[in-house]
Amino acid sequence: MRHIKKTDLIMKIVGAAFFVAVVVYFAIYVFSSLDTPYQTISAVEYTVRDSVGLEGIVVRDEEPLLTYYNSLHIAVENGKRVPAGGTVGIVYSSDSELQRAERIREINMEIQSLEELQESGISESQKLENGIKSEIQSLRSAVQNRQLDNIGALSSNVRTLVLSAAGDETSIDVELAVLYEERKNLQSVKSNPYDVIKAIQSGLFSTVADGFEDISPDDLEEMDPEALTNLMEGNRSRPELALGKLVYGSKWYFASVMEENEANDFNIGERVTMIFGKYYSEYLDMRVESIGIEDDNGNCVVIFSCSEAMVDVLDMRMQSAELIVHEDTGVRVPKKAIRVDEEGRVYVYTQTGMQAEKKIVEIMHDLGEHYVVASEKLRPGDIVIVSGRDIYDGKVVR
Repeated sequence: MRHIKKTDLIMKIVGAAFFVAVVVYFAIYVFSSLDTPYQTISAVEYTVRDSVGLEGIVVRDEEPLLTYYNSLHIAVENGKRVPAGGTVGIVYSSDSELQRAERIREINMEIQSLEELQESGISESQKLENGIKSEIQSLRSAVQNRQLDNIGALSSNVRTLVLSAAGDETSIDVELAVLYEERKNLQSVKSNPYDVIKAIQSGLFSTVADGFEDISPDDLEEMDPEALTNLMEGNRSRPELALGKLVYGSKWYFASVMEENEANDFNIGERVTMIFGKYYSEYLDMRVESIGIEDDNGNCVVIFSCSEAMVDVLDMRMQSAELIVHEDTGVRVPKKAIRVDEEGRVYVYTQTGMQAEKKIVEIMHDLGEHYVVASEKLRPGDIVIVSGRDIYDGKVVR
């Protein structure tokens, strides 16, 4: 009986000690929370933009390249410049002749890639993996955008990289021997191009022809809002005989219907900044070419021009755009972090090292729960003290 009572006493002591430990832990936690009641957040850069959304049409000095030939090899890549008299397409007497010539070109590209691989040696596995992924992505993109003229080269690159990834130089030698033999057999059958299609003048080549190539920048000048809207809503299709188009010069145009009161904020010849959505996300420097006469609905046609990014917008036609009227870039901070001193100056506290530092700011924009502020001292990434007791400049905080 005594042994049992002693055990019960020990258990009670242990239980009491555990309870005291838990109470002490929570007391320390609560005291620590009261002692350092600081809530912080990282300041981030934020841009507030005032803009006008536009829907319009992109027009260039361009013309479709038409041909009655079927067995045609396009000899220039999409977006590449063709000199005057340069070869755009090669015509063969039959589809079999065309297929033979295209297979010889593919073989030559594969042989070149494999021979370069032999000279440079097997590359690192990570570089190869990244290269394979990149080429497959390019191949997928080319198929989605119907840029079929470059499919052969991309497929060859993928095949070469996969062979290299295998790390077997013997496999490369065997592959080269097979390609040499196939090329020899194909070249044993004599075939010559039936005709060659050349560029009349220098221009950028595009495989995309959509039926709007006959619309010139001068035509836009004569359009009122109704005519431009009808043009944009009209259905046109790729010319039946078009193998692509040539785009001349270095300037392209964007025409849109705007409300007259918005258009009056700009002057002819003024430079403006525009963004063309998902197709070209960089800011473009545009020039206001013309502002048309207001119609009965208070709208007018405004034409902008640009001498940048011709290749990037080469295949654009009906396009959404954002005309930047004004934008400010500052630092976003919670409203709770904003304070005002006796002199009426707006400021925030940041945690700099182990101390609170007062930084004067200027409120630029109200975002609801946040402000966008400007400051010579506050930078993105600074730790802003959102709330806390008895904070002052220089106070030690942790």
